[in-house]
Amino acid sequence: MRVVEDTAEWRAAVYGLVDEFGVDYFRTCYREREYPSELYDAVVERGWMTPPLPAAYGGPGRSHAETAVAIEELARYGYDFAMPVLLSATGTLTLLDHGSEAQRERLLPAVADGEVRFSIGLTEPESGSDAAGITTSARREDDDYVVEGAKTYQSGALAPGDVPKLTGVQ
Repeated sequence: MRVVEDTAEWRAAVYGLVDEFGVDYFRTCYREREYPSELYDAVVERGWMTPPLPAAYGGPGRSHAETAVAIEELARYGYDFAMPVLLSATGTLTLLDHGSEAQRERLLPAVADGEVRFSIGLTEPESGSDAAGITTSARREDDDYVVEGAKTYQSGALAPGDVPKLTGVQ
């Protein structure tokens, strides 16, 4: 019960943003297969792109419960609209736990500011989205990585901007 009480104001704020856009915005994005750039920009403008990111790296320092609430509310009209925040939240947590301090200092503020966007490639032709069945691998060769395998879907890959693309990946 405490989580509900602690997140009620936050839930209302995120829902308020979704409501500002209205259902027609989301329907148009789906129908036209458009990335929700305006929603993304509004989330960044409010400082909500990376809910669990500590303030020391430019984030709001929200709890995991508040992060889940933000994702739930942004997904009110379709889960795809929550993906930018979900990818940013999980990506920043991974960098916090496993990245070097240099990586944290370079990347985390840029994610919070919307300059860097995370993407994830999980789905493969033979295993679907079963993470235990992934066969794609990467190995380091000099300054590059050689990726072997195939992906059938890349969450966040349709984001506009100068997103670096891998070459030779099927």
